[in-house]
Amino acid sequence: MAVIVASVLPSPRDVLKLQRERRQSERAVAYWEQKAAEFASRPTLTRLGPVESIDDENWAHRFVIAPDRLSEVSTFLSWGSNLARLLEVSEDPLKYTLMFRHIPDRFRGLFTNGCADATSSGSPVRMEGTIEREDGQREMYRTVFMPVGANLVFGAFNSIVREPKAGSLRYLDDRFVGDVVATIREIQAAGIVSLGDIAAALNARGLRTVRGRSWTSATVRNLLLRATK
Repeated sequence: MAVIVASVLPSPRDVLKLQRERRQSERAVAYWEQKAAEFASRPTLTRLGPVESIDDENWAHRFVIAPDRLSEVSTFLSWGSNLARLLEVSEDPLKYTLMFRHIPDRFRGLFTNGCADATSSGSPVRMEGTIEREDGQREMYRTVFMPVGANLVFGAFNSIVREPKAGSLRYLDDRFVGDVVATIREIQAAGIVSLGDIAAALNARGLRTVRGRSWTSATVRNLLLRATK
């Protein structure tokens, strides 16, 4: 399960990004409030019009979810392209997708709690903080969840990944990266090329991530990206 830690002070370079992501969530709230005022009630999915607008750039970070008491069967009805990139899923707009089969573990509690709070409160629920990733980096997020109709949730999500400082407990030093990359090259030379198969091969050799966890396709990809920097 992802660990949610206290928010960290952004670097000056991140300030503009944080401002942009705040605008993304606040624009979504303003859209929801506009529809609620227009119809004098909580907007329905039809009145919100997300499916028809999914290609609009304003929908890039937005989503509509059908939550369920059994969180593992909560369903994405639609999502934007930028949200798909941040959640590491297909960028093609998907409908009726079981969200827990696609989004990373670190976001599952966040989306489950946000949907539950919005549904129970009947009003927008803003959430922000920092999640520590398996690759040692910290991901600052800001999101909002708003009830739609009887049992749907509309919202927006954005995040920024920050590199950890050298010397921190989660810092991936060059030696660790180099050793694992060398092993990955051996695995690839044997004809194993997909990220999932490489992760399985690393696990079979008894290797673990810097946090002592099993490898996944995401952690293999992140490590290889780090090695190219």
